[in-house]
Amino acid sequence: PKKANISRVNLTYEPPTDLTKEEKLFWKKYTNTSGGTTLYVEEYKRPTFSVSLNDFKENVTYGQEVNLTGKILSYAKTPISNAKIEATINLSEYATQQNTYYHSETLPNIETTTDATGNFSVKFHLKSIPKDSLIHQPIQDYKIKINVKDASGEAQTTYTELKVNHNDLILNFPEYSKEFSLDSDLKLYLKSTNANGSFKPVSGILKIIHNI
Repeated sequence: PKKANISRVNLTYEPPTDLTKEEKLFWKKYTNTSGGTTLYVEEYKRPTFSVSLNDFKENVTYGQEVNLTGKILSYAKTPISNAKIEATINLSEYATQQNTYYHSETLPNIETTTDATGNFSVKFHLKSIPKDSLIHQPIQDYKIKINVKDASGEAQTTYTELKVNHNDLILNFPEYSKEFSLDSDLKLYLKSTNANGSFKPVSGILKIIHNI
C-alpha cells in the first residue's frame, strides 16, 4: 500500500497459581520460550475487468502449433484494448510405457496485447518427439499461466492446461462403478474424448468377457 502503519505487538501470559502438578510441568517446559508470526496487509482494490479463456477443443499431436485464445472485458462488458499479455508455459512430460522417464521444462515466455475488441491469442509449438521414443507413448502436460495488465496497471492472472497423448484418445465407462443386477439387461455407456476432454467420434468392437 502507498501508506501503511507498521507496529509491533508483544503478548505475554502469566499462568494461574493454583496449578496441578501436570499443569506446572507443562508450563515449566515452555518457560522463557518465544515465537512469532508475520501478517501482510495490502490495500484492497476492487478488480475492474475479467479474463476468460476459450476452451481448447482441437485434436493435437506432438510438434503441432496451437493457438490459445481469450478475451478481456470490463465488468461493464466493454472490451479492454492494448492490455499486456504474458504467457508462462511449463511442460511436464512422462511416458506410460517407461516408468523411469520424466522431463520438465519452461518454455520461453510469450508476450502479446489485446486488440480493439479485447481478444488475444497465444501461439506456440508443442514439443516434438523423436520417432524412436514414440514406442513409449509419451504424455505431455502443458500448464499455462496468463498474466494480464491493463493501461492503469491493474494486473490479473488466470490458468489453463493442455494435454497431448500419443493417440489423442481417452475411453472410459462413466458408470463403471455402478452395480448391475443379473436379472436385468446390461447397458454400458462408453465415453470417448480427446486428451483435452472434447468429444471424439470412434468406431470399433466391444468385447465383454465373463470371468468365473
